[in-house]
Amino acid sequence: MIGDAEQIAVSEVLASGQLVQGPRVSAFEEALSARLKGRGVVAVGNGTSALHLALLALGIGPGDEVLLGDLSWPSPANMVSQIGATPIFVDVDPQSGNMDPNRIGAVLSERTRALIVVHSFGIPADMAGIREALASKPGVLVIEDAACALGGWTSEGPVGTLADAACFSFHPRKIITTGEGGAVIAGDEAMETRLRRLCNHGLDLEHQGGDRFQETGFNLRMSDLHAAIGLVQMDRLDTLIAERRRLHRLYMELLSDVPEAALLEGLGDEGSVVQSLIVVVEDGLDRDALVVGLRTRGVEATLASYSNHSLPPFRGRPGAESERLPISARIAEQGLTLPLYPGMEEDAPRRVVNALRDLLKEQRLAQ
Repeated sequence: MIGDAEQIAVSEVLASGQLVQGPRVSAFEEALSARLKGRGVVAVGNGTSALHLALLALGIGPGDEVLLGDLSWPSPANMVSQIGATPIFVDVDPQSGNMDPNRIGAVLSERTRALIVVHSFGIPADMAGIREALASKPGVLVIEDAACALGGWTSEGPVGTLADAACFSFHPRKIITTGEGGAVIAGDEAMETRLRRLCNHGLDLEHQGGDRFQETGFNLRMSDLHAAIGLVQMDRLDTLIAERRRLHRLYMELLSDVPEAALLEGLGDEGSVVQSLIVVVEDGLDRDALVVGLRTRGVEATLASYSNHSLPPFRGRPGAESERLPISARIAEQGLTLPLYPGMEEDAPRRVVNALRDLLKEQRLAQ
């Protein structure tokens, strides 16, 4: 949600003429670092770029296998494929939609080099369980895809500080937005240095002349214009999360008498930031018809997420065997995202649930 403060910040950047990577990007990185135990932060153009750069900086490439939770937007699987590695999908926990640590052991192999764990819908994943599942294969690198979970935390610390690297997104649907943007959280100083080179054409400012270009790279930098928006949003991060949690509690109460639609239990976890409000409707009900019906009633609903193994680029490939992934498939088929965002009108959740209740009743009567 962009307000007056963000518009003023953008106007100041435009007036300064400093639109590329400059002081506001550095300030935004410092603000993020302060929330993440002082870790090195490299701001980039979007969350997918963050995943791409993290994989490259950690040396993942052709011949490697990377374990991924099957239920997510396809960015992690796309980036693993784009660098020549092989995505191996892991089924998810039904309460959170996050990778189920108990399913990891069955897919570990000699080629397993890394694991990307998504903190789905703003629900922190079971990082301790994942590390335990990887104990039999030391050296597997872990990347947090924390695109939806800025401000989330576990008993071990903040989301984004629990692995060898982490990635955030600042797309407009995330906890805070920069308009479009992302960040990589580096595991050490050497990784941070390499990330800064990779996102800026391979440029190393420690060298002079043509020697400054130490390797081939990309143009994936964040601009000062985007960072200015992010700085204002960071000041409101705790307030935004508190409002999401309040709305979740309200939805819990309103949905308590709608047995056909169950909220994901993990949304209520203490460290959750409730990026998306996910309900899973009973088998036999038509989720797609519910989405259409809600939209005709003025409720902007959509599906919950995607079961990656069933998407055309991955369908039928090794590592995407459907018989291993039934929970992900069910949430993808029966999951529904309902509106939840700071600034919602106070009566809006009640109208949403009433519309959903009516549509579910219609489907039951038609059966």
